[in-house]
Amino acid sequence: MIHHTNQLVVPVTAIEDRAEAARLTLQTLESRGGHDAELARNAVVIVSESTDAKRTMSGDALKRAKDEAQRIADGFEPFVRAVVRIPYDPALINGPIRYEALQPATQRAWLAAAAAVAKGF
Repeated sequence: MIHHTNQLVVPVTAIEDRAEAARLTLQTLESRGGHDAELARNAVVIVSESTDAKRTMSGDALKRAKDEAQRIADGFEPFVRAVVRIPYDPALINGPIRYEALQPATQRAWLAAAAAVAKGF
C-alpha cells in the first residue's frame, strides 16, 4: 500500500515505546530511498498526550507528562515535514467524538493537524 499513498500520517501516543516504533517505521522508509523516503520526509506526525497517564496524575506529574509529549514531538521534527501535538482531552476517551465537546486547545490542535496534512496534497 505504501507505493499507492501520497501522504503519510503517523499517529503516536506520547509513550516512549510507541514513539520508538513509529520512528523505526519512518527510518525504514527513509532507508529504502525513492518514493518511500519521500513519504517519510513529508510525513505528518500527530503526537497525542497519553490519556491513561492523565487519568491518575495531578500537579507535577501532569507537567512531566506534557514535557514527555513535547520531548517525543521534538524527536520527530528533524525527520518529517510536520509534527502536531494534541493535548489530552477527556472528550476523546469514550463514545463518539463531537467537535463541540472538545476543549478549545484540542480543537485548535486538530485543526492544525488537518492543515498540516492538507498542505501535503
